[in-house]
Amino acid sequence: MPHLSQIAERHLQEWRESGVNDEIIALNVTSLSGQEAIGRLFVSSKLERRNDGRVASYLLRHYEHVEAGGWACTGEDIVLGGEDDWCCFKPDRPRENVKYEHPPKTPTKAFFLRIGQKTLDRIVEKQGLDYSGSPEDFWRYVLESPTEVVITEGAKKAGALLSAGYTAIAVSGCWNGLVKDEVATRKLGSPVRRLKPDLKILTRVSRKIVIAFDKDSRLASIKSVRHATSCFSKALKDRKCEVAIADWKPTLGKGCDDFITSHGVTAFDEVMEKAVTFSVWTSQYLKTLKQKPDVELDCEYLDRDLLRGVSIGRRLIGLKSPKGTGKTESFIRAAADAILRGERVLVATHRIQLTEALCTRLTEGLQKIAKEWLESGIISLFQVTDFVVKYVTKVPSVKDRNVIKGMGLCLDSLHPKSQATFYAEEWKDAFVIFDESEQSFHHMLNSMTCKSSRVPILRSFKELVENASCVVLADADLSSLSLDYVSAFMREEPFIIRNNWLLEPWTIHNIEEESAWAYLLEQHIKDGGRPFVCLSGQKARSLWGTKNLEHHLKQKFPNLKILRIDSKTVGNPLHPAYGCIPKLNEMLGEYDIVLASPSIETGVSIEVDHFTSVWGFFVGVQGYSSVCQAISRVRKKVPRFLHVAVRGIGGICGGVTSVKELLATQERITRKNIKLLTDAGLRELQDVDEDEIFNFQPISLLTWANMIVRHNAGMIGYRDQVLGLLEEEGHVVVPFGDDIDGSMTKQELKESRDIVYEAERTAIATVTPFQNEKEYKLVESKHSKTEEEEFQVVNWETNKRWGSVTPEILEKQDRGFYEKYRRLYYATNGKRFAVETDKYAIAAQLEQNDGDLFLPDANRNNRTLTAIALEYTGILDIIKSTTDWHSDSPEVIEIYEKVRPLAARKQFASIGLFSFSEKDSKIQVVKKLLAKIGIDLKATGKRLSSRKSTRHYLYRIKEWEHEVSPVLGYWEAQDIQKETRRKQREAERAEAAAVAAIEHREEISQKSFVTSQLSDLGKEVLNWFKLICPEQMEEAVETITSQDYWEAIADEVWVNASVGIRQALNRFSPNPCLS
Repeated sequence: MPHLSQIAERHLQEWRESGVNDEIIALNVTSLSGQEAIGRLFVSSKLERRNDGRVASYLLRHYEHVEAGGWACTGEDIVLGGEDDWCCFKPDRPRENVKYEHPPKTPTKAFFLRIGQKTLDRIVEKQGLDYSGSPEDFWRYVLESPTEVVITEGAKKAGALLSAGYTAIAVSGCWNGLVKDEVATRKLGSPVRRLKPDLKILTRVSRKIVIAFDKDSRLASIKSVRHATSCFSKALKDRKCEVAIADWKPTLGKGCDDFITSHGVTAFDEVMEKAVTFSVWTSQYLKTLKQKPDVELDCEYLDRDLLRGVSIGRRLIGLKSPKGTGKTESFIRAAADAILRGERVLVATHRIQLTEALCTRLTEGLQKIAKEWLESGIISLFQVTDFVVKYVTKVPSVKDRNVIKGMGLCLDSLHPKSQATFYAEEWKDAFVIFDESEQSFHHMLNSMTCKSSRVPILRSFKELVENASCVVLADADLSSLSLDYVSAFMREEPFIIRNNWLLEPWTIHNIEEESAWAYLLEQHIKDGGRPFVCLSGQKARSLWGTKNLEHHLKQKFPNLKILRIDSKTVGNPLHPAYGCIPKLNEMLGEYDIVLASPSIETGVSIEVDHFTSVWGFFVGVQGYSSVCQAISRVRKKVPRFLHVAVRGIGGICGGVTSVKELLATQERITRKNIKLLTDAGLRELQDVDEDEIFNFQPISLLTWANMIVRHNAGMIGYRDQVLGLLEEEGHVVVPFGDDIDGSMTKQELKESRDIVYEAERTAIATVTPFQNEKEYKLVESKHSKTEEEEFQVVNWETNKRWGSVTPEILEKQDRGFYEKYRRLYYATNGKRFAVETDKYAIAAQLEQNDGDLFLPDANRNNRTLTAIALEYTGILDIIKSTTDWHSDSPEVIEIYEKVRPLAARKQFASIGLFSFSEKDSKIQVVKKLLAKIGIDLKATGKRLSSRKSTRHYLYRIKEWEHEVSPVLGYWEAQDIQKETRRKQREAERAEAAAVAAIEHREEISQKSFVTSQLSDLGKEVLNWFKLICPEQMEEAVETITSQDYWEAIADEVWVNASVGIRQALNRFSPNPCLS
């Protein structure tokens, strides 16, 4: 082994201080100076040289500082073997802003540092490797085995990790392991990066690779490292490697060597154990608050005067504070000051119940302050009534809404045609509060309830925040994503207040088996426990929804009082939960068991000391941060018992986790759709600049994309993300109930669900239906509905969709078959209506939005592209077949080969058609594709043996036409009627336009024009018309009326034209009324 004497003491000490052992230092590091240092860098044959072979003088001058000395580090040449020519040199007297030097004109390489026996023994022991060879052959062994490898940046960091027992390599910078793929970049139109050759060799064997790049505190560096990490991860995943990312706070050390030397190897081992997948890391990054806070606090309850001074002179305030620390209370005094200054106060969230409760709490606080100020003489008696914040439906008239000082609304109502008749200009200089801003903005940008009015909502939002006196964003999970969104519109840097208070830790029992959770909940109730139960759903069909669990527990515990709180019960005037959100603390103590849906997951604080436990069952439909919010509604420190699904359900836009890919897909779909609809005759698009369509609020589109990616990434590793977030908040997570058999309880729940679900479907099918659409709209628009009214609404809507209402149809609808059969319809019977339906849907959006489109909404439910995609696959050619299929059937192979390429899979997923894993067999892929149009592929139970002794299971398409054909026929008849009515309306409009044009011309004729007034040009045009034969008249009219001079002579030509020419002008002119 080389001796340490070759290394200067200062260099040796520097490496030791980075946690690198002497063995690695001696094998890889050398102190150099003078020409020896220059020679170590000038190894490339591509360097410019003089005729005598010496390196060009300008290069010598550029690198003369290295002659003063420094250390050089090199590793093993992983391709050729032996010592690598590539090195890293750290000069004792570096150039300005250049800490390390590398050989010029030489491609960068990774550092595979040589190791000795002691280091090898530690690595083998720590990682449990089956290796007994020499240290010299270690990297050869790594290349040929699936050994886990850590990649970091910088040779010293690789040395520190190797010394700590990790198989680690280093790149010279976070971007230096990648090379741009010029061919793929040109093809896709955006940069594509691949691994450099030495790293590509590392991926010949599929392995887990952990990325452990530096953690910088500077925002620009954070963005650069994050982008590099993202590109690195994708390049590794393309090579079939499993990628994980080690993360830690920058305050614990910038690099892994800093972390190890400051906190020890054991602490870093914990970091490595918590390394997360790329998707989880993406989600976690997008939920972070990256900006440095202006004010940092560590208090259990926020000062009520916190925002008072800040809100004067600061237009954008971000408040991040844990749940239950009094964020709402901190708004009150700042809002009171705003009203006193003559400003209006607007409160907006994403849920009705949350907004109503917030308005109630603000009003109570404002009234207390108003009374204090009245007694102090600050305000008059007449001003006391100004200090209220009323929910929009409690403001009696539009006139009152225009003068009231404080109002609350849901973001769905943030536009002129809503029940709020909201005009942003009337709220200029307002004090605006967005509570639960993360979920509120996600709702505004993506929810279906906002779809029909999204563009006017976004316009109002932009104008509102641009002209507000102050905007406050408050959320326990406030991220830079929301702050950057509003900041971009306001052109204002945010003032950030962050409260780092950690709640008193709870014990959270993680119950992995769902049946064990149900059994343990029952046992807890039997033992006298009073649980507050949080659930993901409320539908009767849901096994774990509020409705079924209520029925089951009532059967089990008939003497206990159970309160079900979900969106239906809080809006049902006949239910005990009606309007309960503002008064939960007063009423919950009356109940033994409370079952709550996500309707109270945010913005509600349950302080009553009544519950003995909190239980949560989360199937993966909510965002993982919403889960943490839900189980935090009960503030008291009581045990929590959770079951969380391993993976979330239903990614948005095909579950894509790349912002760039998502935006590119949206643009590609829109351009394709515009071309199809323009070719189909959509006039509204013919004169629209495509680039203008793509430029509607690009910051809103970018924020939407980031939020979708954050959501999708959060669905991957859902359980780990939920439990990880709870641990971040300081809670203790322990496994629980692993040895419990709850299968009997789950079976009872299934039987209960069947009873509840059948009863509800029967009730909906037999309820007294509405007699006409007017009755339906009257009830449907009501904020509060009884259960019977809810059933009547569902009955009417189901009948409109299917043509009849039966329990069987309702079950089909609940299982998603309406959407599946619609795909089948537009690809078969209704193919000719697909383009027309899309055309009129886009035309309606353009008309309502004054020519603007929000791309994600324009691309939803794209019937035409879906029909084209289905036709392309060839799946429609086999749906009526009675043949038995197997994996090697030519038809199955043909379909599989069409959808197998990655680009095709992404396009199918982007339009919501289907997605599949590379592990899926050919027959599984066909089965998934058929399922998207409501058709099943069933195994026949037979097997086919070939001459090669290969056995194939046989499958056959399950008969579907008897059940589905009547539905498709009903929809076709409906569309034919619509088409007939539409053509009739168009004919009536054309006839009315023709009559109006004739009347207009006659009026002009009577007033001013006679034959003698014809100009020379008018005479020429009129004579030309007289020479045109009828077959050429359409082309002649289009030619003449498109000329610049036509407007000047149109009237005189009309007055002097024959009846035949006038009719031709009316019929063929683009605008007959003005022709």
